[in-house]
Amino acid sequence: MFRFFKFFQNFGATILFIFLECIAIFLIIRFNKGQSEIFLHSSNEIVSDLVRQQSKIKQSLDLKEQNDDLLLQNAQLIEELVNEKIKTTRDSSDVEKKYEVLPATIINSTIHTLNNYITLDKGVKDGLKKSMGVIGDKGIVGVINQVSNKYSTVISLLNINLRIAASIKTKEHSGYLTWSGGDYLHYKLNGIPKYANIVIGDEVITSGYSSIFPKGIKIGRIETYEVIRGGAFYDITVRSYQDLTQTSLVYVVKNNDFEEINELENLNEN
Repeated sequence: MFRFFKFFQNFGATILFIFLECIAIFLIIRFNKGQSEIFLHSSNEIVSDLVRQQSKIKQSLDLKEQNDDLLLQNAQLIEELVNEKIKTTRDSSDVEKKYEVLPATIINSTIHTLNNYITLDKGVKDGLKKSMGVIGDKGIVGVINQVSNKYSTVISLLNINLRIAASIKTKEHSGYLTWSGGDYLHYKLNGIPKYANIVIGDEVITSGYSSIFPKGIKIGRIETYEVIRGGAFYDITVRSYQDLTQTSLVYVVKNNDFEEINELENLNEN
């Protein structure tokens, strides 16, 4: 009780002033048509603005949830398509789930160096591991290089040290795709012999001759080619379907047989 009186003694005048001000404002609005209209208009504007902001926040949260659901659905669809292709070439029940596809979001990337990297918002806790392949909605993105608990880094296709096993669709010849810097959409397809019957517009896909990417993932199309004098192979330029300067959502391809294949291949090297 003493504290209450002490508080009122210290702030009573201020409280009384505010109380009287409120009464004065109420009387002005209540008995003056002009001020009443101004007050109602202003209060309606404030309330409407608050409602709009609340609606925007709700829409943003709903949109994120919808995007996450869509990403997951796309990942499941890609997974089904990849495994279905394997089943059509190998009559075996144990390949139904050879590959898993996990959605991820790019949170950082570089494009202006010769050794570009991408950072994803997924890591070990999400099932990601080193050497998993990463694809976009239109083609190849890169290969996971390092993984922490919640994040991972990807060697971008825009990296001069990355080589992707690739082939020309409908042809039997395979080689490897590289980037030599500069243009973000053009790559070189190396190792295709000059006797191969190729034409401009031929589609380039992953060859499947690695444990990283399954066979048949789209990469791009042949834009130009020539045979270097005295050489045994074509000099082929491929235009990529996937523009890495405009990519934000990706899918990580997990080969469930990767460790077994890698262990066996390492034995051969030793």
